[in-house]
Amino acid sequence: MFTKRLILALVISIILIVFTACSFENSFKDEPNLTSITGILKEQKSTDNHKGTHVLIDSQNKETLIRSVSLNLSADGNLNNKVQLTGFLNTKDNVFEVTGISILEKLDNTPTPQISDLEEPKENLPGDTELSDMQLPLVDIEFVTFESLPYHFSSKYPKSWYYAGVSGKGNGILHHYGFSKDPLTDDNELISMDVTSSPIQKTGEALKIGNNKIYKTIDGDNINLQLVVNNQNFKIQGNKEFEQTMLIMASEIIPIPFN
Repeated sequence: MFTKRLILALVISIILIVFTACSFENSFKDEPNLTSITGILKEQKSTDNHKGTHVLIDSQNKETLIRSVSLNLSADGNLNNKVQLTGFLNTKDNVFEVTGISILEKLDNTPTPQISDLEEPKENLPGDTELSDMQLPLVDIEFVTFESLPYHFSSKYPKSWYYAGVSGKGNGILHHYGFSKDPLTDDNELISMDVTSSPIQKTGEALKIGNNKIYKTIDGDNINLQLVVNNQNFKIQGNKEFEQTMLIMASEIIPIPFN
């Protein structure tokens, strides 16, 4: 009897160990592998019965159904143009989930708004920091609009760059957007834009560009910009060689009305 109980206990222990190991392995599965696809971006019609929200048509006229939960694929400059999308295929419904987008060739004749000089009358903020007028020099870069669906704001970024968004990265970051001249990896991000839950630090140089009040600090070769737009806190960081690009991106953050 004792031997049977011992054998039963050993069998149960082995089953528990195998089950626990499988559960542990499953809990640490890698995130979906990101891939890139290229083609002409089209918006689906309300009468379409396809899954997703948009369609990407490649050079062979093959259609890929796509959608994004963090990016507005219909934002200015995206539709009817040749784009490169970064993301992964959702195997549940065969829809490509987009996490990043870059415009490769502008085919739509609709003109893209150009960045112009921005200047506002000088005023002072309460406290020790003096608010300075800031007039941005014209830069030889074309900018396009991107929109954040989760946080209802839009901004601009260089047309030839890539960007991608991801939710929650810790340290009070609610949503993180990365920008680069090449498809985004963990190592090539040039400018970051974070929506944060932490209050901004009103230190350093205070600038007024358009309707936005921006606080600029320098940390070695890096520029840090902080601002509040429509009660949302933003932090933008990057190397000082991209300072003008970052200032334009900060000045162009505007809220998007939502129902």
